[in-house]
Amino acid sequence: MRIVQLITRMDVLGGAQTHVMDLTKGLIEKDHEVIVISYGTSALTEQLQQLNIQYIEIPSLTVPIHPFKDFRAFIHLKKILQRVNPDLLAIHSSKVGIIGRLAGAYLKIPTVFTAHSWAFSGIESSWKKQIFIKIERFVGLLSKGIITVSQYNLEEAIQYKIARKVDKTMIHNGIVDTITSTNRTRNKDSPIHLVMVARFASPKNHRLLLDALKQVSHRSWKLTLVGGGPLLQDIQLYAKTCQLDKQITFTGESTNVEAILQSADVFLLISTSEGLPISIIEAMRASLPTIASHVGGVNELIDDSSTGFLVDKTDITQLTKRLELIINDDNLRRKLGINARNKFLQQFALEQMIDKTEHYYKQVLFQHQTNKQEVLQR
Repeated sequence: MRIVQLITRMDVLGGAQTHVMDLTKGLIEKDHEVIVISYGTSALTEQLQQLNIQYIEIPSLTVPIHPFKDFRAFIHLKKILQRVNPDLLAIHSSKVGIIGRLAGAYLKIPTVFTAHSWAFSGIESSWKKQIFIKIERFVGLLSKGIITVSQYNLEEAIQYKIARKVDKTMIHNGIVDTITSTNRTRNKDSPIHLVMVARFASPKNHRLLLDALKQVSHRSWKLTLVGGGPLLQDIQLYAKTCQLDKQITFTGESTNVEAILQSADVFLLISTSEGLPISIIEAMRASLPTIASHVGGVNELIDDSSTGFLVDKTDITQLTKRLELIINDDNLRRKLGINARNKFLQQFALEQMIDKTEHYYKQVLFQHQTNKQEVLQR
């Protein structure tokens, strides 16, 4: 198959971008031709170039709604797709999910949309949520198939009647197992190393994490916050206000996440909305226990009190108690980390995700071609 992987932006190092990168490499190893289309450049697009994978940038493709730029992006994408002529258009992220499915329908190219999280997930405002639900219902009907990365997102699609007549499947994210040794040795006198890998932007809630850590500032811990984003400077300032800045390291965006996780003791992901976070899967791979907000499909990754702890997204008291517990108990951290690693090996290896995704792509393409042949024979 000739497959186009289309995502809104590749200028950030996020979970969806990592997913597209890993999926692209996996599909190429299975002898498919893959072309990536997006906005922006980053270490990931440099990797694509080094691997001789074609990357096409659309400069007018932006995240905020901008009618003029959005129309230009649609026209540009349509021209690219006409030239590339893919067998299948695989789309990731909500913004380009609209533009891409409109272009795919116009050109009669079968499209598969992967919902890493629905645009309406986590929205508190009822009228805004209804607008996004209506948009997803409309463009959903232009899809030939829909993949959700969590059972939670699949159930949301059913609940809100998203593309009711379109075939849907759930395929958990997976990542390659690059860990050669799971032995963890640490100096007992060293502070417990906490890590959170997340963009400094909604729906991540770094501020709530700092509020909770302020309550346990007397304990021996240090925190590494990995990521960039529009709220980075605000959180850096807030850390100083909380008098926690000496215990916190801000790395900015990093291509060295795996090494950072290998040096850590506990992973954290505090947010108000998620799909199925790849960052938690990376932590599981590294034998790390995780404390995370109980949102989206996070409970499909974390078994509470077995591989980590789930906390209410707004409950600072619960978060504080879990932080204190895990900081103080070496044996608990070790036990949770081992369980997390075992669950990763059983359920979230990259090969499983690629095999299931390839099978689904073929299934959608076969059905599309069958329907097309039936129309021609009438």
